[in-house]
Amino acid sequence: GLQTAKATSDCPHQFGYFRLGDNKNCGQFMNCVDGRGYVFDCPEGLAFNQDSYRCDWPDQVESCDAEAFLGFTCPEAPAVFGDDYRFYRHPQNCQKYFICVNGRPRLYGCGDGYAFNEDFGGCDGIENVTACAHQAGGAAPIPGRG
Repeated sequence: GLQTAKATSDCPHQFGYFRLGDNKNCGQFMNCVDGRGYVFDCPEGLAFNQDSYRCDWPDQVESCDAEAFLGFTCPEAPAVFGDDYRFYRHPQNCQKYFICVNGRPRLYGCGDGYAFNEDFGGCDGIENVTACAHQAGGAAPIPGRG
């Protein structure tokens, strides 16, 4: 027959995935196995979706406040036909950027050695992004280059 849910100090049920945190901290979840809870982090910028049991864009997770979670609110921008996506550099980290999809933010990263170039709205070699110069390791430019 069906087993009754036995809650433990870690887990509401013996088995399953459960969201941790509140609507501002949506990126962690717990996997319960035999009533023992194992805490996992979603990849940076993603929120745990308790409906699909997956890490998802925070704007797709009803219980997550994407703006509070990511620390970024998309600027009001006039709608341009066919232009639902807008790109913005991360205010603290030049290697990351936000894409605003229908006015809601999603966090993306450019990866090692790359940074977000506002001139064309995409990732570029970190040495080409002036806003990133102080983050590129602080080394002096190589003579005869740049």
